[in-house]
Amino acid sequence: MQDKLNESLGDLEEGLPEPSDLLATLQWRRREEILPLLNKEEAQEAAKEETPKLNLKPLPTELKYTYEKRINNALLLYLHLLLLLRRSVYLKFSRGVRKQ
Repeated sequence: MQDKLNESLGDLEEGLPEPSDLLATLQWRRREEILPLLNKEEAQEAAKEETPKLNLKPLPTELKYTYEKRINNALLLYLHLLLLLRRSVYLKFSRGVRKQ
């Protein structure tokens, strides 16, 4: 029985082409297409579903003013840092001009 298996395996190996020959015989075609994420039925079901309605509540006035104060403080800090930066750049350039 082992001999029969070896013979059939030998026949099989003789009939198979080399891997390089196999790649040469195949014709590769590049095919580009955009595949849909959902099939038509799923898309229709998703469209039928209603979006939940949001129940928005007004913010308390204390939160609103606190938020505005934080923004104003950040803007003031930014402007102050910008002025310091401009002043330091001006001083560096004015010292360089005086030395020359």
